[in-house]
Amino acid sequence: REGIMTYGSGLHQYLTTNVTQNHVYRGEQEQALRDFYSMLAHTGSCHEGFELGAQPWGNRDVGGNYTPHGWCAAQINNLLRNMLIQERGGEGGLGPRELHLFTVISPAWAVPGQEVSFRDMPTEMGKVGATLRFTGEGAFLTIHPRFRTAPAQVVVHVPYFVALQGFTTDATTAERRGDTIVLSPDATRVNLRWTRRDLPPLSYDTVV
Repeated sequence: REGIMTYGSGLHQYLTTNVTQNHVYRGEQEQALRDFYSMLAHTGSCHEGFELGAQPWGNRDVGGNYTPHGWCAAQINNLLRNMLIQERGGEGGLGPRELHLFTVISPAWAVPGQEVSFRDMPTEMGKVGATLRFTGEGAFLTIHPRFRTAPAQVVVHVPYFVALQGFTTDATTAERRGDTIVLSPDATRVNLRWTRRDLPPLSYDTVV
């Protein structure tokens, strides 16, 4: 099944996150989301994961390799964190880093009146909070930074399942670059206007 990586004699569940993190970084949002949901479909009732033991296309028996597996949980949590907020660039520490927001979100989350948010997320630049509240015309983003060191820029990712019509912001500088909006680090508000693309539905329920 999509979303599970193998080596040796059986499925090694959390290794899949290594591939999915690359999809996140490359901007391949839909594939990253499919992988994420597929990994969750192979976890237990509390989304706990195993390490190895199940045979591909077998009966899902992991023998004595029971859940929960700590490193699997850490890797999945790290993936989810990078889907919401992620540091990038910086030439290996020689230059300032970028802060990327909402790199991968699900169309199932983008319901008018609902929101995706996080508070006091530790980053290399300091703690950051952000809320993406969905409307009938798009979404309204608020950013609550407590930077120790300001990033080179803040990059907001446009969801793959929408067509961006325009945006406004309080940032000193802002420009659209492909499927991202690049903002100066003083940004605290962005109003995004979009229309939904006609794409097949994708959610945890559809994957299950």
